[in-house]
Amino acid sequence: AHQHYVDALALYEKLIETNVESQLQMIDLLSNLGRASLDLQRFTEASEFIARGIQSAELLQSQDAGSATLQSGLMSLYDADGLIALKSYSEQPADVQKTDQSRQLLKRALESFSKAIQAGSVAKEANQINAAALVHFGNIHIRRAQINELLGHKKEAIRDWEAMIAQLGSPDGEVYRTALANMLGRFGDYAKAEAELEKSQQHLASNPHGYMYCASAYSELCKNLVNDLSIADEKRTSLIEKYAGLAMKMLTQAESRGYFKNPANVASLQDPDLDPLRDRMDFKDLVDRYRAEEPKKQLQ
Repeated sequence: AHQHYVDALALYEKLIETNVESQLQMIDLLSNLGRASLDLQRFTEASEFIARGIQSAELLQSQDAGSATLQSGLMSLYDADGLIALKSYSEQPADVQKTDQSRQLLKRALESFSKAIQAGSVAKEANQINAAALVHFGNIHIRRAQINELLGHKKEAIRDWEAMIAQLGSPDGEVYRTALANMLGRFGDYAKAEAELEKSQQHLASNPHGYMYCASAYSELCKNLVNDLSIADEKRTSLIEKYAGLAMKMLTQAESRGYFKNPANVASLQDPDLDPLRDRMDFKDLVDRYRAEEPKKQLQ
């Protein structure tokens, strides 16, 4: 695929002076080529293709050409630029990630994702964004939220999660509400995390997987509390027991609705997010009831 994109680029270069449409198609091609290079872990090459695409798109934009269609292309290019920076950051050792130089990669990614969201918003308002690009637009909000969390920007991260929830509506958006609750827990804001999970439970009937998402989120709150020494021991123990009990309540409700009759769903009981529950007798009983339902391992 990478080589075909390279071949196509050579052909488009002969066309770009003829009309705006050819230039728009080449910009889209540069975005795809940059992403293909990124998948092959050719970071320098990926950066060059994406930078070239952004330069061409911004030039067209300055000439007031391409209108909203161009904005959709810019969204993809800025997103790819942010992904390159984020990937470069994630490839570094944990101790290096804490350095100012490494955090500059996060800031660069944050700036690129913000530009992508701005471009996508223009395309969306002009109805120049298809269903696939709309999903892509939402995923950029998620990536920006994750970077804002890494940088300690709590309000900005909350804003992005809420934008994703609003875009999808209920019940699909409730999956992301549990992600918002997880993030609030990591910031130590347990009361708000609990409030978000209570909102999510209002839509569980229309999304059977939601019980599992809520159970995992409550369990994650327990995991965060174990290491949160800013809370007095007695209160911390009480909250851990409370959230573990709520996690088990979600699992019990999932069971009562036949969720674990599907062997694939039984496997989710091994999710590391549920580790804080493993010493509880009621969790052990639940696992034992469905142990025989776990998918059999394929023969090697």
